[in-house]
Amino acid sequence: FTVGTATDQGGTFYPQVTRDAHVMKGSRIGMIKNYLGRPLADISAPESGIILFVHAVPSLNKGDTIANIGVVKP
Repeated sequence: FTVGTATDQGGTFYPQVTRDAHVMKGSRIGMIKNYLGRPLADISAPESGIILFVHAVPSLNKGDTIANIGVVKP
């Protein structure tokens, strides 16, 4: 199944992972900064898995999907 990560604020997204990357729960996916470049939030993986989608466009609106993670459960 997949887990999506959505934002609760707008700004500029700076991804630190690429599609097909393996991530562990709690590892950093990226950072949201305001339009002046000041950090607003670190985005962490809610589950361990493989990045299926990562927001590639820098502009970010409230509610946008940041990433989808494919999770394999035993």
